[in-house]
This record gives sequence, C-alpha cells and structure tokens, in this order.
Amino acid sequence: MRTGPPRRANEDMLYFHMIPDYFFTPESWEIAHSILSMFSGENGVRMAALADKIFQSKYVGGSSDLKTDFYESWIEELASREKSRNMMQYMAQSFDMIGNPCMVFYKPSGNTTEFHFFGTYLALILAAYTGMRVVVSHSPITTVRGRDFMEFVALDSVDSHVTGFYKKMIPLSQMEFRIKAASALIRLGYGSKLEDSLFPKYLRVFRDEPLPGSYLLKMVYRDANDGEAKVRNLIDEAIFLDKVKER
Repeated sequence: MRTGPPRRANEDMLYFHMIPDYFFTPESWEIAHSILSMFSGENGVRMAALADKIFQSKYVGGSSDLKTDFYESWIEELASREKSRNMMQYMAQSFDMIGNPCMVFYKPSGNTTEFHFFGTYLALILAAYTGMRVVVSHSPITTVRGRDFMEFVALDSVDSHVTGFYKKMIPLSQMEFRIKAASALIRLGYGSKLEDSLFPKYLRVFRDEPLPGSYLLKMVYRDANDGEAKVRNLIDEAIFLDKVKER
C-alpha cells in the first residue's frame, strides 16, 4: 500500500479525492474505511463483471431479482482477489477522521481517453458506495475544493471526450443514471471486442450517432463470433443508451 501522495502530478495516475460533508462521523468513517482498506497489492477489479452487476442492479432501475445487497455484490468485483487487474490503491499518511482519504487509479492504457473513462467510472462507484463526494483529478493536490461545487462528483482536468459522456459536474440526482449509462457502454463495448483501447471509438459513437446503443449493437453483431446470442443479451443496454442520448 502506498503512503503519501507523490510530489507532482503523474499522467499515469488519476486521484480520487474523497470529500466528507463536512466531517466524518463514526458511521461514515466506518463505511469509507471498510471499502478503502480493501485495496492493496493483491486486490483487483473485474470490470466486465462489475458493469454487468451494476446494470442489472435494482439500485439503478434494473429488472434483476438479485437477493443480495446490491452494494456487496458490486464490491465482490470491485475489490476481487481472483484473477483481475489491480487498478486502485488506497493512499494514506497519518490519516484520521480529520483528513480526506484519497484513492489512486492506474492501469496500462493505450490512450488517455480510455484511462480517464474507466477511472471516472470507478470514482462514481466509490462515491455511490461511501456516500462521499469525489473530485477526480490528475493531481495529488486538486484545484477543486469541496466548498466550490454543490454536485456529487467533479471531474478536474479529465479528457474532454470523457467529460462529454459523464458531464464535468455530476449532481446526486444523476449519479444512478450516469453509472448505469457507463455500465451499458462497457457491456456493449466488451460485447464487440474485449479491448479497452477501443473505448475512445465507442465514446465517439455515443457523441455522434443519434441512436448510439443501436449502432453499437450492430457492431456487436458484426464483430462477435456468436453475434446473434450476444445481441439478444445486450438489447436492454442498447435501448438504455439510445434513451440516454435522447435526454
């Protein structure tokens, strides 16, 4: 586990600055500590499984009859000890209930857009789980202070294609909607090809096409070996993304 932030911004990392409003209570500290302390050198993220569970979750309007607590089902994939990519670590330096916790996100990436898209996705999930506002920044010392914005998540110096999808400021009322939209995009993208480097292309489809979900579903049919079966499994995701574009 890394302790203390580096002295300067690192282009290979995104920092999730967690902001308690306005101080930690014992209850909020327990929630934050329980998830942040899960991340070490042995824990990783199962991105495809995470997106699947979130899209199907009742929390975000899904139709699944999941009996387990939706948060706990997310965390199984968000901090998995199975074969998965280690992408986050908790950073602390004499951290107590007075300070602000910080997560650092990193992953081998083919481009900045891909890196920022997945980083922001995980930041939104952490914000939803902990109930704390989050600033996503390239810098270990963010220029956006919690008192400077009223929304739930703020994206500071994040790729413009990514902010175009999520929006630069995400209010609490839009959190579920944005998390589910990103989950749908990940599901459709992975349905076509399991390559993270293609997500800038998928974001351009979302930006440029009037019905991006339908367009991506055609890509799934064209690119996948078992296209018909995958299309049937991804129709809900495509319909949801089409509705997202209409809003």
